[in-house]
Amino acid sequence: MTLGLDGSASYDPEGAILSYRWTDDHGVTYTGATPSVTILGTVTIAHFTLVVNDGIQDSPPSTVTVRLGDVTPPALGPHADVGVEQLTRAGTNVAFTPPIVSDDVDPAPRVSLSASPGATFPLGTTPVVCWRRTRAGTRLSSRSSFTSSTRTPPVMSATPDIHKNTLRPDGDFVAYATPTASDVCDANPAVSCTPASGSFFFLGTTVVTCRATDASGIRLRETFK
Repeated sequence: MTLGLDGSASYDPEGAILSYRWTDDHGVTYTGATPSVTILGTVTIAHFTLVVNDGIQDSPPSTVTVRLGDVTPPALGPHADVGVEQLTRAGTNVAFTPPIVSDDVDPAPRVSLSASPGATFPLGTTPVVCWRRTRAGTRLSSRSSFTSSTRTPPVMSATPDIHKNTLRPDGDFVAYATPTASDVCDANPAVSCTPASGSFFFLGTTVVTCRATDASGIRLRETFK
């Protein structure tokens, strides 16, 4: 690791030109007001003592303490949101590749995910958070959205046409069984019919329109007479 020392704030009250001498923990010396120093190994704390000279005498020593550590978070590779088709009522298993992570200091940053590849994602949008932590403790997090939806409409039972004789001159009340519906992602799709069962039907042919709607808002429309 390379770092820069800075003693340029030193001055002589009489304006003399100063020389600079830095000494590290091992007795190695560096010269100049702002030398660059390379630290090797796993050192976490280093000390540098500066003495300046005006050509006549040395100044009292001044020591600076440098604490070394990894403060740069890992780099995160690109990753996109994911959309899948809902396959079962429980959800859809989604296989995905976690983002690639790299770090200047740690060759293998630890990666944690709020949901693992191959996990079951329910209907709707689920955020997946990825945490990356290096051995030095620096951390970076990111978020992706996994959306499970369906484009498959419900399936509705068929209702045969109804013929009813009446003695009334204008029509009659007609009751019929409301169709049932099933759906790949919704155990109880909503079914509604217009006119509703038990309504008054005028003489002639009336079309009954039934609609089944699942939890995703996908609709199926069927009719009978």
